[in-house]
Amino acid sequence: MTRSIRTTKAVLTAIVLILAVRDSATAQDAATSSESQFQILTAEDGETAQLAVKAFSRRHLQHPVIDDVLSEKLMARFVQSWDPQKLYFLRSDIAEFETQKTQLDDQLLAGNVQFANSVFQRFQQRAAERINCVSLWIDAVHDFSVDEYLTTDATGLDWAATAVELDERWRTQVKYGLLLLRLKGYDDADCRIRMRRHYERAQALVNQVERHELLERYLSALTKSVDPHAEFLSEETMAQYNMGMIRLAGIGMKIVEQDGYLVVQEIIPGGTADFDGEIEAGDRLIGVADDSVPEFLDVWKMKLGAVYDAIRGPLTSTVRVQILKPTGDIKVHKLKRAGISGFKSNEQTRSCIVESSGWIAGTNVRIGILKIPKFYRDYEAVAARSNEARSTIRDVRHILQQFNSENVDAVVVDLRGNGGGSLQDVLDVCRSIVGDGPMVQIVDSEDPVISYQSDHPQICWQKATVVVCDRSTAWNAELFAAAIQDYQRGIVIGDARTHGKGTVQHVVDVKESTPLISPTYGAVKGTMAALFRVTGNSIQYAGVTSDIVLPSLSEVLNPGEESLENAMKFEPIPPAKYTPATTYVSDSIIAETSERSRARVLNSPDFKNLEVQIQRHVTRVNEKSVSLNQTDAEARMKESNAEEDLARQIASNRDSGEVFPRNYYNIELVHIATDYIQLLKAM
Repeated sequence: MTRSIRTTKAVLTAIVLILAVRDSATAQDAATSSESQFQILTAEDGETAQLAVKAFSRRHLQHPVIDDVLSEKLMARFVQSWDPQKLYFLRSDIAEFETQKTQLDDQLLAGNVQFANSVFQRFQQRAAERINCVSLWIDAVHDFSVDEYLTTDATGLDWAATAVELDERWRTQVKYGLLLLRLKGYDDADCRIRMRRHYERAQALVNQVERHELLERYLSALTKSVDPHAEFLSEETMAQYNMGMIRLAGIGMKIVEQDGYLVVQEIIPGGTADFDGEIEAGDRLIGVADDSVPEFLDVWKMKLGAVYDAIRGPLTSTVRVQILKPTGDIKVHKLKRAGISGFKSNEQTRSCIVESSGWIAGTNVRIGILKIPKFYRDYEAVAARSNEARSTIRDVRHILQQFNSENVDAVVVDLRGNGGGSLQDVLDVCRSIVGDGPMVQIVDSEDPVISYQSDHPQICWQKATVVVCDRSTAWNAELFAAAIQDYQRGIVIGDARTHGKGTVQHVVDVKESTPLISPTYGAVKGTMAALFRVTGNSIQYAGVTSDIVLPSLSEVLNPGEESLENAMKFEPIPPAKYTPATTYVSDSIIAETSERSRARVLNSPDFKNLEVQIQRHVTRVNEKSVSLNQTDAEARMKESNAEEDLARQIASNRDSGEVFPRNYYNIELVHIATDYIQLLKAM
C-alpha cells in the first residue's frame, strides 16, 4: 500500500515540535537556591506508574512484556543511574536491593513505587557519609610522582564491601580531580577550593531532587531497559513542553558546571548576550534576577535547569545577570529576553561549484556541491503558500536548476552531520533526483507495512550523483542516502556506515483518554514505528553502508546506534515495488572508483596521520584506567588536546560559512567524483 506523506504531516509536525521543545527546555522547575527536603513518592505517584507501565507496553512497537526479566534489568539500571562508578553503595546495599529484583514488575503493575524511595534514600545516606571522606582527601598531601591508577570503567568492579574500601576509591577519585586541575595550571590552594566547591554543589543537588524527577528516573530506567530512546515524562516535564520554549525566551548563553562554578561555555550567535558584547566564554555566572526584583539569586547550588528557568521569561522582558570575570571584576548586565528562532542560518542548504582543474591537474569537470546540514520546513508558511516559506526542497530545486543551467557534470550531496528533520522534504528531495516510486517503508504497531513517496512531481537532476555521509548522518537523512543507493541513482561515500537511527518516537499520554496537550499523569515517549528501505532492509542499527569508505575521525568520535544499550534490531520485511535506474551505477564502476581512491589514500601523508589519530583514540577509549602520575598525565593530555583540536577543526569546517573547504578529505571527494564522471562517460 502506498500513502502520501501529507496524510500524516500534521501528526509528525506535532511530534517533532514537542520533542524539540523538550530537548531545548529543562525538566526542572525549581527556582530557588535553598536546599529542599526530598519528599517520598506517594500513592498518587504509584497510580501514575501503573498507568505509564501499561501504556508503554501497549503502545510500544515491540509490546514489551512486563515480567521478571525486565524487572531485573530495571533494578540494575536504576541503581546504576545513581552510582555508575560504584563510589557510594556498599555490597550489603546491593544485596538488600536484589531481594526485590524479580518483584518490581508486579509492584509497578500494582502501583507500588516504594523501591524507588528506598534506593534514593539509601543513596542520600551514603552521599552524606562521603562528605567527610571527600574533604579529608581534598586536604591531604598527594604524591603525583608515583605510578598509580584510577579505574575509569567500573563495569568490572565489584561493589565495595566496606566503608574503608570506599575510602580508597574516593582517595584516587579526588587525587585524579586535583591532578586535572593541576594540569590546567591552578596552584594547590586553588585546586582544593575548586574541588571542594564541586563536591559541595553535587551534594546540594542531591538534596534538591524532587518527586517528579525521582519518578521519571525510575520509570525511565524501565523503558530504557527495552528501548534507549524511550522515557517517562512527568506532568511537570510536559508542562515545560507547553510553556518553556513556546512562551518563554532566553538570552543566548550556554551555561555548564565546571570545577565547582557555573561557567559560560558558549555565547549563541545572534542572541542577546552576543549583542551585549561584553559577556564571554569562560566568564562565571554568579547571580540572576528578574528586572522587577532587587535581590539576586545565588545560583551556585542551583540545578542547571533551575538556573535556566530563572533566566528565561516573557518575550522582551529583561533579566539581570551577575558575571564574574577572570580578572575578579563583577559586572551586572541587563539583558532583554529574545525568542530563539527555529531556523538557524548555518542549517540552510548551500551550494558552490568546484572546477576540478583547480583541484586536480589534468582534469576538467564541473562538480556542484549541495550541502544539506538539515532537512527543514516551515509548515505553516508553506501551507499558506508564502513566498518567504523556508523548506529544503525549495532551496534544493533552485540550486539544481542553477547547476543545470551552468552545465555541472555531477552533484555531490553533502549530508555530513545531518541528523534528519522534515520527512516531507527528504522524500521531495529524493524524488527530485530519483523520480517516481516509494522512498521508505514504515511499520508501526497499528498499521501494516506502508510505503511512502513524495507528491512532488518534478525531477530536477538527471546526471551523476554522489552522496557523502558520516557516522553522524542519521534518521531521515539516512533515508535519502538509502534511496539513492537502492534506486542505483548514484554512489555513497564516507564512513563505513551511517548512524543507524531507523525508528520514530511518539509521545503518548499515560492515561490515553486525556488530551496530549495537557496530560494529568504525564506521558511516555517510546518507539512506535520503524523505518525500512524499499529493499525491505532496516535502517535501524545497520545504517547505510558506503560504497566507497574513507578514513574519518567521526567514525570513532560518533558511535552509532549499535553502541546504545538495548538498541533495537529488526528483521527484513518484503521489498516494495520499485524500479532501479540502469545507467548510473554498476559493480565495475564502484570497484574501479574504490580501488583508485584506496591507492591515493594509502599514499597520502594526511590520511596516514589521520589513521594514527584514529588508532590513538580507539586505544584511549578502550582503556579501563588512567594514570595518576603527573608526567604520564601531561603526555596523555597533550595527545587528548591534539585530538580535540582535530575534532574542532572538523566541526569548524562543517559549520563554517565555507560550503566546501579545501582540505585533504574534500580533495579526495573531488578525485572520486571526477573518476565517477569519467567512468560513467566511458560506460
